[in-house]
Amino acid sequence: MSAVERFLKSRDLRAPRKDDNFEIKVAEQLDQREFSELVRQYKYAGRETLNYFIITGISDFDLSEIAEEVSHRLPTHEEAHEVVKEPFLAEYEQFGSRLYLAIGYYIYAGSEDPITGASTGVPITQRIVVVIEEDMDLVEIRGSDEGMVENVRDEICKALGKYKPSVKQRPDFGPQFQKEFNSLVETYFNLKVRVDDQEDSTLDSISFTSTEDEEGNRRDAREDDRVEEELSERGAEITMGYVELTEGFRFNINREKGKLSFTKAEQEEKINQVTEIIHNVLRETGEYTQSQISGIEDVPE
Repeated sequence: MSAVERFLKSRDLRAPRKDDNFEIKVAEQLDQREFSELVRQYKYAGRETLNYFIITGISDFDLSEIAEEVSHRLPTHEEAHEVVKEPFLAEYEQFGSRLYLAIGYYIYAGSEDPITGASTGVPITQRIVVVIEEDMDLVEIRGSDEGMVENVRDEICKALGKYKPSVKQRPDFGPQFQKEFNSLVETYFNLKVRVDDQEDSTLDSISFTSTEDEEGNRRDAREDDRVEEELSERGAEITMGYVELTEGFRFNINREKGKLSFTKAEQEEKINQVTEIIHNVLRETGEYTQSQISGIEDVPE
């Protein structure tokens, strides 16, 4: 209900009172266009973990071509067997300049026989969503299972004939990225700093959480003297943090693993905005050029 309420407010529409009839009241006040937009904003979005990969040259393919090649490689839901973590193509859709590939897979959820007490497994489906932007080599894969995310990435690459490890790397969210990205962050609510590597130190990182001011607003953790002192040391850098870019637009970023996550159900347009920001920062820091040059690593002499 909170997610739907945020959508309504973003469209200057009235949000009904949250009760047992909330969904019915929303459906009654929306016309077909508004209802379709509500579905589109949350169909592939929500509380997502975004894993980023630079797949060099994927922008050379038309989105329809990518969808066709992936559908040839992966089975459909009806064709798939209940094999643990074997991906299948559940659906694909194109919205504007973005292709969405909904990839399903099975896991076994534990249960217990009520009579014998024996442990049994019940197959259930999970989902990973691949988002490919037209004319962009930065691919976004939404999913929290890191192993499955990388497996799905590899299947997409194999479908397109891109097997080389060097053309499907996580982007470098290194010091140069941090410098550019931090200039866009209004507030760090908490952060983890990799400390200066000293021989006698027993720490490799320190975590900081911001406090509230007199009005109840959270301060920016970067403004604390202790954080500034740590970041001034050689080799120190922010590796993780919970950030706010604009009012109410918050997410966790893990620079070391090249991913971010939303703690509340976020709309598609918001997720697209942050991916565009990541893309622009990577372009500013020259990461795409480095990735394309590294593509020659697997070419025999």
